Amino acid sequence: MSGWSCIKTLEGHSASVLRIGFITAGMQMVSTGGDGLFKVWTIKSNECVNTFDQHTDKIWAMAVHPDHGTVVTGASDSTINIWKDKTADVEQEALMADEEKELQRQELMNAARGKEYKRAVELALELAHPHQMYNLIRDMIDEDQLAALEGVMVELPDDKLVQLLEYVRAWNTKAKQSEVAQRVLSTLFQSPGGTAKLQALHGMKEMLEGLIPYSDRHLQRVSKLIRGTYFIDYIVQGMSLTSVLEDKLEEPEHPDSPEPQPNRTPPRQSPRLAARKRQSPRLKALPSAKKAKA
Repeated sequence: MSGWSCIKTLEGHSASVLRIGFITAGMQMVSTGGDGLFKVWTIKSNECVNTFDQHTDKIWAMAVHPDHGTVVTGASDSTINIWKDKTADVEQEALMADEEKELQRQELMNAARGKEYKRAVELALELAHPHQMYNLIRDMIDEDQLAALEGVMVELPDDKLVQLLEYVRAWNTKAKQSEVAQRVLSTLFQSPGGTAKLQALHGMKEMLEGLIPYSDRHLQRVSKLIRGTYFIDYIVQGMSLTSVLEDKLEEPEHPDSPEPQPNRTPPRQSPRLAARKRQSPRLKALPSAKKAKA
């Protein structure tokens, strides 16, 4: 025995390991311990892949069937448990579940294309696809199908309504998706009996605590944008008046209209200059001198 060395160490039991055995052609190992736990190990990865605690006391006895993969354990709690490997069954169930989900995804796409919003919303919630749900609600809003949106929201059961509100809370944190979130909230609160139904939901208080701060922020942002439009209206109005005045100034004259007469009114002289002309004898004598020479 001097040439032997430890090549693997498996740790997981909190008390003495009382029994071990090999299953799945030696690829896995099972063990029982004084802590009342039955564990399954994968030898290649040194990992405990499953732990069972049906026993409440030390598991003293264990037997492994060499062909069927069945394991029997007995413990100090006066019970005997029979264990069977269900890995193949679990994998088959998972495969069938994946196939069912794929069929539901295809049905969801067909319902969305056919404008069957009620069925599409139910499938989106069942598949837990918030992005598909967002696209459906946005399409209903864009197509002015608000009555259909209200009908779908009102008929949702409580668990699906809570799931939808969780999606809405996530959408409300983003400015780009806040319009859809606010539309859903408005539809729910304004629907007949909607407020009472929402108040009766479990966890609604925490839901509102996450919705109100972002809703206030979106309201402030929209109010600021509206105030900005007033300045734009003022600029546009000023530009419109300017263009009208320019058009009037640049309007061509009609060919039949009479030509404008020149202004023959003599230029107005200042009172000081007029007084000088009256008082100056030279200015009055000049015409007499010209006549005398003539």
